[in-house]
Amino acid sequence: MKCEKCGNEYPSQYFFTTPTICTECFKRLPVEEQQRLFTQLQYMNPVDESTFFRVGFGLRFGAAFIDIVLLYIVYLIALKFSGLETHLESIDRMQLFNQAYILANMEIFYEIIRIAITAALFTFLILMIPEILLAGSIGKFILKLRIASANRTPAGYYKLIIRFLAKHAWFLVLAPAYFVKAEFLSWLFIILFLSTIVGCFYALSPKAQAFHDMLAGTAVFRTRDLLK
Repeated sequence: MKCEKCGNEYPSQYFFTTPTICTECFKRLPVEEQQRLFTQLQYMNPVDESTFFRVGFGLRFGAAFIDIVLLYIVYLIALKFSGLETHLESIDRMQLFNQAYILANMEIFYEIIRIAITAALFTFLILMIPEILLAGSIGKFILKLRIASANRTPAGYYKLIIRFLAKHAWFLVLAPAYFVKAEFLSWLFIILFLSTIVGCFYALSPKAQAFHDMLAGTAVFRTRDLLK
């Protein structure tokens, strides 16, 4: 397929915003021309124009990878200053599979778990604050991406909170599932975690929305493509 603007050949319609203009050329058109072409497209085949500007799975995965690496570093730093090493040094690691030893030192083991979960919650807050208050995680800011309403307008706190809770509900169940010996909480954690993983792959669809985006009415865009 050939673009009428740049003359480049493309293997499929996937690379085109209109039937005859490729995505890169379309983005360089004046806004008035873009709107005129969208009006024509909607008359022939009604479609949400914002879908053409949504970021797909690849860039979103890149942002998530950056988040994971940075948050892991923060988590290790939090553990370093938490006194965890002192508790670990007091444990005879050769006795970790000895039930009597574990029962005799249960207080130390509970303290280690408490420190680890506290550090995880601290790290979680670092992720939560920018995603809700600034509409983007650290990785998204680095890649110049933002969370917005599905129509490219700024997303309100209500949508951002719904999106965050839908995406990270599994983490909120993690601590209760560990401390409260209830089987249903463990199953709930597994179901929510797997649902989140599967839901992220929804971003591969033509609408480029993960499942948590669909629930919140949001999508991810490049900063330059957002409407004021």
